[in-house]
Amino acid sequence: MNSAELQWYGRADVLFEATQRHLYTSEACLVRVLHPCLLSILKVLEPPPTKPRFGRKTTKCDSVFQIMLTSMEFESKIAMRRACASQLRDYIEHMGITILRHFKRLLRVIVSYLEVSDYPDEEARLAILDALNTAILYAWPRIPQHSSMILKSLLKLLVDATDSAPYLTTQAYQQLKEKTAECFLLLGLLEASLSRKRS
Repeated sequence: MNSAELQWYGRADVLFEATQRHLYTSEACLVRVLHPCLLSILKVLEPPPTKPRFGRKTTKCDSVFQIMLTSMEFESKIAMRRACASQLRDYIEHMGITILRHFKRLLRVIVSYLEVSDYPDEEARLAILDALNTAILYAWPRIPQHSSMILKSLLKLLVDATDSAPYLTTQAYQQLKEKTAECFLLLGLLEASLSRKRS
């Protein structure tokens, strides 16, 4: 059904309440289908968080994202880490610059996930690099304060990937290098842009 039909008689609210109960699941396969579904419902329930009408007001999406970050912080199972990491970029894209409300915690999760290998395919690390890339684009006002930590984390990742290369698939190793380079490039462009503005 379309979004208008979902809004009739509060159907979208009912679906959201029923779906969000599964946010605390420990099943990786459920996480992979749960979050796209939740995001679809959130897009019906409320305008994008970036709409001016929200201002500083938090949304249902903020609440879901907080729960997701909490789960990721304390997750130790590789399958769950991969599943959660694969959903992160979509939330960042949906929330846009309002991701700044959660930026310190988000960055803490990103750095911690970059430190742990899930060889041979490095699915979690690759997904987290995509999330970092997107976060740099949307949270650019806050990036200069944390650029040193981000750079150190990316350099550590490159060293670790090089040392672990024999245990990784060729594709995973190549993608790690490419996605890390993209993050370096974005950081460099941002720094250059801010330098021009200051001068």
